[in-house]
Amino acid sequence: MKIKRLHFRNLPIAAKLYAGFLFVFVIMIALSWLTYSNFRKDKEKDTLEVIRRLNTQTVSKIDENMDGLTAMSKVPLIWEQGEHSALFSYVDESNSTGRFDIQMRSAFTGEANKYMTVNDNIESLALFNRRGIGLLYIDGKWSSVSIQDSAVREAFDAALQDYKQVVKMPTYPVANSTHPSKPYYVFGVARGIYKLETSETIGVVMVAGSVEDLLKLAEEMRSVEGNRVFLLDDHNRILADRDPSQIGQPAREEIRSKLDAHPGDPSNRITLDGTDYLFSYAVSERTGWKVVNLIPLKALYKNMNHMAMTTFLTTLSLLLLMIVFTVLFSRSIVKPVHKLIRLMKRVEDGEFNKEIILQQEDEIGQLARTFNQMSGRIEHLIHEVSREKISQKEMELQMLKMQINPHFLYNTLESIRMVAESRQAPDAADMAFSLGEILRYGINRTGDLVTVREEIYHLEQYMLLQKIRFEDVFSIELDIRPEIMELRMLKVVLQPLVENAILHGITNRSSGGLVEVRGYSDGDNLIFEVCDNGRGMPEAQSAALNRSFRHPEEGAVSIGLHNVNKRIQLFYGEAYGLEIISTPEVGTNIFVCIPIKEEEAGVLLPAHL
Repeated sequence: MKIKRLHFRNLPIAAKLYAGFLFVFVIMIALSWLTYSNFRKDKEKDTLEVIRRLNTQTVSKIDENMDGLTAMSKVPLIWEQGEHSALFSYVDESNSTGRFDIQMRSAFTGEANKYMTVNDNIESLALFNRRGIGLLYIDGKWSSVSIQDSAVREAFDAALQDYKQVVKMPTYPVANSTHPSKPYYVFGVARGIYKLETSETIGVVMVAGSVEDLLKLAEEMRSVEGNRVFLLDDHNRILADRDPSQIGQPAREEIRSKLDAHPGDPSNRITLDGTDYLFSYAVSERTGWKVVNLIPLKALYKNMNHMAMTTFLTTLSLLLLMIVFTVLFSRSIVKPVHKLIRLMKRVEDGEFNKEIILQQEDEIGQLARTFNQMSGRIEHLIHEVSREKISQKEMELQMLKMQINPHFLYNTLESIRMVAESRQAPDAADMAFSLGEILRYGINRTGDLVTVREEIYHLEQYMLLQKIRFEDVFSIELDIRPEIMELRMLKVVLQPLVENAILHGITNRSSGGLVEVRGYSDGDNLIFEVCDNGRGMPEAQSAALNRSFRHPEEGAVSIGLHNVNKRIQLFYGEAYGLEIISTPEVGTNIFVCIPIKEEEAGVLLPAHL
């Protein structure tokens, strides 16, 4: 079974409208989605750009903080008026005694207050001798301290080994005298105290800042709800975090993988505990410390998701409006069209008196009115054709009545001709022969069209009868162009015209009568002229005849001429037929115009060459 392909042009109008509106809606959805996607990408790109700048600024501030702590670590090394300071001497002395006396503690307190006044980023100051015995000044108080924390021990050993090296200290806790259960978390630098006289390092000074200061810097970077910011040292251990339990712990494996895998890319995405984050970090060139910034995508896109939902609801509302509009709009078009189709089918069944009534002035309304006019015109034409058919049938019936019994006439005329020949009456025999030919030509029902040659032969037989009958009263002359002889025309056209010329034009003459028949072509039509030099007719009479040829309802003055004209118009159309020009006591000319069919037009060509 062959499946018929469905083309868009063959779809119903309603389907085309629905398809068109659906296409527009799909385009709207696609454009909305592209706009949302591009806006989301731009939002992410802009956010990352801002976060990178904040990371860089934070790293710069941390570096400034570390530079200040590093500068303050040199204080115990200064000389006072060309000599070591008293504090320097006390440290050196404690290496022998193994303890710090009250004078050293007083000197240390004074120096610490001076240092913290110069740099308010200093949270604590610690001073150790070579034995690891030290004093800690924090929160306006001093206390004895020993090296216990591993980070402190590591920094102490490194600084004691090389006084020229400034050792970075990771975050470590110090005792809180106010809240012992909540220690301070500090970070800082350690530097060895060098004695020139003995070329040895006699102690270590540790200058520390508060992790709270770092966290304040991190808080300034928070851009959205749920934003997480923390600091890592050069070994990816957590230096500062809002969760104190995480301080000193190594960063999570996912974060360390991102840092190791993309050392040159400060932005990426990461998933922690089922939450998606934008991942951004910056590295200090001085300390190797890192600022890590995690921005939850859900919070970042919160407003965008709200916008997307608003857009979706708006688009859905537009879709519903479009559906309603499409249904109403399609009904306003399709319903009248269906009504028009139903009416057309009724007209197709022959009900031409039906009209479609539409109260609209658009193209469909115009189409309905045009259809009403067309159906009325068709009904009128059908009535006209029916009337002409009836008229033609009546004429044919009249001709049939005139035929009587053609076979009886043929046989009788043939018998008369044979008797006339046997009795030596040639004129009577010729008349009987010609009359028989005339009757056969007129009564023959094989077709309505004959060649001009056949029509002229029929006319010649009629002329022979009339010459024998009227002898020398008149003569008949033929002037037919040879090139039209094979063209086809309606039969029995010329003989009634010649008969009319004889009976009404020249029968009252005793001699000298003349009937001329001319035939030629103007290229598109066959033209025949039947002229006589009879008594003619008044202008009013000829005008009445011409009007009857164009308007049969006005009545026919001459039955013979009317019949010829009507037959021509029925066969060729109302543009063709007879026309009379007559002058009293001069004569009458009857013109016949018949179209040449296209397939016969080429017959005339050789005659013109």
